[in-house]
Amino acid sequence: MKLIGRQVTVGEVIEEVEKDRSFYQKSGEELILSGGEPLVQHEFARSLLLAEDKQHINTAIETTGYATKDIARKVLLLVDHI
Repeated sequence: MKLIGRQVTVGEVIEEVEKDRSFYQKSGEELILSGGEPLVQHEFARSLLLAEDKQHINTAIETTGYATKDIARKVLLLVDHI
């Protein structure tokens, strides 16, 4: 087996998103959390969404909703689109 990917911090994700800020603003696109199940990494997702809210970029999440109600509320209330 081979590990694919790498661990990143919320700050590193924000830094990467900021590189494309003009694209998000001009196109009306949004930062989308997806791939696998973002609610499995709910603490990271919540931290990222809280940080991104300060950057004023629309956010969305693609989820099966497979999480406890408490986890779902903590994350889903922070996104603009589900």
